[in-house]
Parts: sequence; C-alpha cells; structure tokens
Amino acid sequence: MACQAPKVQGLKSIAWQIEPHYQRQDMLEMQWKKTTFSLLLYQEQKAGVLSMLGLSLTGQPLFQLTFDGKQVYVQQRIDAMRLLPFDFLVRDILFATYSNFQSQNSNVTFEQSKKYIDINNVRVLNIDIQPQQVVLHNVQVPYSIVFSQIPEGLK
Repeated sequence: MACQAPKVQGLKSIAWQIEPHYQRQDMLEMQWKKTTFSLLLYQEQKAGVLSMLGLSLTGQPLFQLTFDGKQVYVQQRIDAMRLLPFDFLVRDILFATYSNFQSQNSNVTFEQSKKYIDINNVRVLNIDIQPQQVVLHNVQVPYSIVFSQIPEGLK
C-alpha cells in the first residue's frame, strides 16, 4: 500500500493574483533540521499562472513548477527533490512573498511587521517582514526560509 501525502490546506485561493504581471527574484537560505542550503528563486505571473524556477547558486536548475491558483504542477525537479512536498512549499512562499495572498482556508493575522498564518485555528506560519528580507518559519514541520529580494532580477 502506498503512503499518501497529506493534502495541503490554505493553498487554494479566491484571489491569489496581486497584479496582472508580477516578477520577483530572491536569494533563499533554507534551514531544515541541521541542514542549510541556498538557492535562487525566480517567480513570474502571466495570464493567471505563476511560474517558479529554483536554481542553485551556480545556475543549475533545481525545479520548475506552475501554480494556477488551485493546483501546483511540477514540470521538472532534480532527483534529490523528488519527495519534496511542493504544494506546501508554494503555499508558504506565496504567504511570504505575495503581499495580498489570501487563502480560503486561512486566518491571517498581522502584528506590525509580523504576519501569522493560522489554518483551522492552528498556527502554521510566522512571517517576519523586514526592509531587506522576509523570514518565514513553518511551525509545523519546522523549517525556515530567509528571502532576500534581488531588486533588479531577471527581465
């Protein structure tokens, strides 16, 4: 019997698009358990579809996916990322980087520069929005991501 992955809550959104055309490029530093790694993340939204491309710091493609507001579609990923739950990762990235991302199933609370995401009255994410970076802590897994936006990203 195959193990079924848990269904991500808080990803489907009524109005996840913040503008007709959106681009953002970040350097991410991710930490899970005792492992830390960095990557470049490029996001681009066109015609209601958000594309994400993850690259190593040397430019090697790590993953490529799209999100249509309802579902995540993984086009490509390296073998080491085959078990990564991209639905959860995309949800967390959207809450951290899309300023107006609102989900049907979430209760979002703001306190000054902090953003708390509760789903079904359970704390899921803590997001600290600073001038030069955004720090996301997933309370459930737990892991953290530091987003350092690259202002003049790929055009």
